[in-house]
Amino acid sequence: MLAPNTELAAVITDAVERLHCDSGHELWPTPKVREFSSWLRERHAHGYLESNSPRCLVELEERELWRSVVLESSQGLDLLEPQGAAQAAQRAYRALYEYAIPLPAVAEYATDESQCLLQWIVAFERRCSALGCMTVGQLLGEEPHEITAIAWIESPQWRPVARRWLQAHAQQILTPQASPASKIRNLHASSVAVEFAAVADWARRGIDNYDAVIAANDMMAIGAKDALVHTLGKRVPEDVAIAGFDGIEASRWLSHDIASVVQPVAHMAKAAVEMMALRIDDNQLLAERRLFPGRLQPGGS
Repeated sequence: MLAPNTELAAVITDAVERLHCDSGHELWPTPKVREFSSWLRERHAHGYLESNSPRCLVELEERELWRSVVLESSQGLDLLEPQGAAQAAQRAYRALYEYAIPLPAVAEYATDESQCLLQWIVAFERRCSALGCMTVGQLLGEEPHEITAIAWIESPQWRPVARRWLQAHAQQILTPQASPASKIRNLHASSVAVEFAAVADWARRGIDNYDAVIAANDMMAIGAKDALVHTLGKRVPEDVAIAGFDGIEASRWLSHDIASVVQPVAHMAKAAVEMMALRIDDNQLLAERRLFPGRLQPGGS
């Protein structure tokens, strides 16, 4: 089963593990869930010697190749953060393949940045050709070797070219189905007003078979509560439970009393300053990612 990124692959694997545990199983096969790009590289590695096609660069190799291209360019000496520029160029180059954007379209933007990117792309592709290598984005244009049964999870995070590749080569397409006992509806609301209108629209269409609303932030949760109570006549939390994120002061007001996940903002800010100071001292440091657990702030919702 293929997922568009490592985060979703981990979530699927964890869900399968939990299902086995809840079913009382003691042993079960390891779920074969993979992030699409790494799986594509692995499949190509198994067949490229036989097909005489170029070797696919691994992530670290591609990153270092972009870094050398940027540093050796005429603009490299003028950059305050060449490592960051190389990472941005790598992401942009990958996006060109993922969205099937031709290079002439980039050239239409007659800006210094676009012209610089095009120069770096030419140098990068020339270097890849000399080394007999290719990137994972270029694999999307190749026929797979010894394709096996593939399932893929429908997600808005799939890029258009990857989606077309899967539609052409996958033997099975898996679309997530909501559990009859616990239906989940996703709503991308740009404001509280949009969320309010959406909840009201659900009521008009008879969509009322939900018992909880989890909002992306506390203001959205407050807006959802107002819509449910004042527009639909729902009781919170007896009919519908509500939770938000951020733990803002307004969420604790008696008129709202929203359950919320509080983020450790002070610790996050301190870590950000520490990481920035380390990068200032050594601009060759690789990007670092730190995770901070949230804390549930109970409320009356």
